Amino acid sequence: LVTFEGCRRTRPVTAPILIEAESMLVLAVEAEPIRPSGKRTARRARQMARDEQRFGRRVDGTRAGIEKVFAVGAKLCVKLPQVRLRTDQKPCYEPLARSVFGALPLVHERISGSLPKSTKNPLFRINLTLAKSRDQCGRLRRRSWLASKDRKYLRLHLGVFVAYTNYVRRRFNQDERTPAMVANWLEEGLDLEDLAGWSQRFGDQSLHPLGC
Repeated sequence: LVTFEGCRRTRPVTAPILIEAESMLVLAVEAEPIRPSGKRTARRARQMARDEQRFGRRVDGTRAGIEKVFAVGAKLCVKLPQVRLRTDQKPCYEPLARSVFGALPLVHERISGSLPKSTKNPLFRINLTLAKSRDQCGRLRRRSWLASKDRKYLRLHLGVFVAYTNYVRRRFNQDERTPAMVANWLEEGLDLEDLAGWSQRFGDQSLHPLGC
């Protein structure tokens, strides 16, 4: 998904999200800068010039963000007899997938973005996850004063979203199981008190979050 930090016109951000389709477990999410696109009016050009003077030239972190979430997926799939990756037809997905997944037995399904966004769409579950992220994270709403001023805080908020989605929120309204339960990570769902009670303040001596 695409959002922004500070200014919609000059500081867009890409946030790639990787899920396991059956359980809808969110495996990885990133937030990286991208260059502004679209029509460049005189006013917008002045805004971009001011931003570049203040923050430096904005780089395109699209590939870096995708590589990071793919790397998480590759690490989790090393023992699988087959890895099935399903994406839309964004051109950079295919070479990055080949590079990151390497020798793993990868089957990459590339789905047309022109298909109706219905429950029959092969990308329905990732589309639903993206919609849930915008609904549950005020920072991601398209027209909101809650937008992050700095993407590092967006990353923190996305971390809260991932924890809540995976361990507390039911996978679907009619399903009593959380994504972590469907993925066999936990035997039962957590409530907010359980989730907020996890503490990693003791470093390597802290209890593992999934050891409850």
